[in-house]
Amino acid sequence: MRKIFFSHRLTVVQRIFRSFLLLFVPLYILFNRLDRCLKTFDKKKLSTPVVSVGNISVGGTGKTAFVISLLRELKKSGFSPAVLKRGQGSGEGVLAVSQKDVSATVFGDEVAVFKSNFPDLPMGVGKNRYRMGRELEKRCRVDLFILDDGFQHYGLARDIEVVLLSSPEEMSSYRLPAGPLRESVASLERADFVSIKANKLDGEDPWRRMGSECNYTRMIHYYRLDKIVKNGHDVTEKLRNEPGILLTTLARPKDLVEFLKAEGINVKKTIQLPDHAGISLEDIPEKAEDSGLLVTEKEYVKLPDKIKENASCIKSDLIIEPLEPLLEAIVKLIDTERKSETDENL
Repeated sequence: MRKIFFSHRLTVVQRIFRSFLLLFVPLYILFNRLDRCLKTFDKKKLSTPVVSVGNISVGGTGKTAFVISLLRELKKSGFSPAVLKRGQGSGEGVLAVSQKDVSATVFGDEVAVFKSNFPDLPMGVGKNRYRMGRELEKRCRVDLFILDDGFQHYGLARDIEVVLLSSPEEMSSYRLPAGPLRESVASLERADFVSIKANKLDGEDPWRRMGSECNYTRMIHYYRLDKIVKNGHDVTEKLRNEPGILLTTLARPKDLVEFLKAEGINVKKTIQLPDHAGISLEDIPEKAEDSGLLVTEKEYVKLPDKIKENASCIKSDLIIEPLEPLLEAIVKLIDTERKSETDENL
């Protein structure tokens, strides 16, 4: 399915299978519209402003990294944001205390990455994001909710809609189940901001291949390597000379391999596991850590303790350009809400 969704070179068998899946696309669209109508009819609104960060396709657009970058900027400006998320594990609830080591098995790898980067970050994890948000409003001071992966969460009202695209080619992909698109390209009309993942090294503006008319603000986002850490030490330069084994649970691992190659980090072998899959000792080749096991933060939080201390963790930053219009819109939103509360108190 990954090859059918994301590969541009399909075998004859894969093309035939995709043609078969196309028969079910109208059925998916029907259920999607029905689901949206039902949930929009019962839409609820929190007292605190909500900014949604989502996409129109499955996996690989950089939502988690985008939200982390946004959180850093908001915290730097003195705001107190919180995150609402579905989670990939079996656990749910409010994570409002200082807590760095959250179980990726229970709450999902992305929740564990958030808490690893921001131990004091209030989070509401669960299917009912409205209930989680109400609980957080009671327990702690929150200026803003970031609804992670929220574009298809129709039951919760949001004030700003941010949508991420993996590439311009995504606009011409097929709908589920024949392709990766959850919604049609026309759904971008609901967005306030749209950002495309770019390859900054090739110098190309991905928006040049897009249409000129739109009602949303255009942005790009791209990764920049910070460092690679092994057992607390920076091993970036070492891995430029000694190829490592990449273990990944990303939806689009090819993008990561190309990113590392562009940064001068060679990969001699890639071990691909399903998106959000757990990692056991059986998934790791014998003595792989001695050969330079490479993982992102998403895999690092799931590694068995026996392997974790010797694995090399890729630390990268997501750069958003231009970020100022989005930050200005958020600040204006928070200021308006504060003024409204002050007027009500008076």
